[in-house]
Amino acid sequence: MKFKFIHGAKLYLDEGTSLRVLFMDGSTKKYDMEEAIKDVPQLSKLRDRSIFLKGRLTMGAIVWNDELDIAIEEIY
Repeated sequence: MKFKFIHGAKLYLDEGTSLRVLFMDGSTKKYDMEEAIKDVPQLSKLRDRSIFLKGRLTMGAIVWNDELDIAIEEIY
């Protein structure tokens, strides 16, 4: 089985807790962080728009700060 590393190219922070990621394969995925917040209560801080807008795309995750991140595979 061949392992495929998923690369994000661009992050778009939309309304509320929604975001979109453009991937290197050309696909775009939309994701509402409310789904993740239900599973990981620590992410509830992302409901604060000023924190949410600090999100940045790194090699393998979307990161807001040292405590808040989500793996890019979760979005894909």
